[in-house]
Amino acid sequence: MITKRLLAILIGIYIIYRGVVDYLLYIYDVFISPFTINAIFFVATVALIIGYMMYIQQYTENMKIVERYLRNNSRALFKTVQERYNSFLWHYTNDDLEKAEEELNQIKGKRHESIRAVGMTTIYINENNLEEALKEIEKIKNPNLDQIKYYQLAHVAILKDDWNTFETTMGEIKDEKRKYALKADAAFRKGNFPKAREFGDLALKHTKGVQKYLLLKDLERQKNNPNRKTYF
Repeated sequence: MITKRLLAILIGIYIIYRGVVDYLLYIYDVFISPFTINAIFFVATVALIIGYMMYIQQYTENMKIVERYLRNNSRALFKTVQERYNSFLWHYTNDDLEKAEEELNQIKGKRHESIRAVGMTTIYINENNLEEALKEIEKIKNPNLDQIKYYQLAHVAILKDDWNTFETTMGEIKDEKRKYALKADAAFRKGNFPKAREFGDLALKHTKGVQKYLLLKDLERQKNNPNRKTYF
C-alpha cells in the first residue's frame, strides 16, 4: 500500500526529476521523447516502492515503521494478497482473531492455499488447538514456505512435548534466527527460564523487519498470559 507520506515523496521526486531532465535537455539540446522520460521514471518508481517494502519487511529495526506499515495495509480498500496477509498479521497482533481469520478467508484460490494455511496455523497455535494446527500445516505445499512450515511444526511439537519431532524438525530449519526463537520456547517449556531468555534475546538481536515485530508482540502477549507455556 502506498502511504500518503510515500506518495508525497514520489510526487516530490517526480517534480525534481522532470526539472533536472528539462534543464539537461535545454543545456545539451538533446531530444528525449516524453514516453522515454516517463518510462524511466515509472521503472525507477516501481523499484523504489519494491525496495521500500522489502526494507520494511526484512531489514528495518524501527518497529514503529513496521507497525504503521501493517496498520496501513489493514486499512486498504482494495488489497493485494500480500496486503491481505499483512492485514491478517495486524489483527492477529492486536488479538482480534475473528477479524484476522476473516482476512485469511478473503485470500482466494488454490495457489494461495499455503499462505492461508500458514495464517490459520498461527491462529490455532495461539488457541492451543494443536490438532487443527497440524491439519493446516499439512496444507502448506509451497516450497517457498517450507522454512515457515518447519518452524510451525517445531512450535507445535514443543507444545505437545514431542521432543523427537522437535529435534528432527529443527534439523530442517536453516534460518538461525528462527532456531533461536524455538530454542527459547523449548527451554521455557522445560523450565529453564534463564536459558529461554538467553535464546530469546539472541532471536530478537538477529531479527529485523516484520519478523522481529511479530516476536516482540508474541513476547508481550506471553508475558501477560497467566497460563504461559512458551517464551514467545
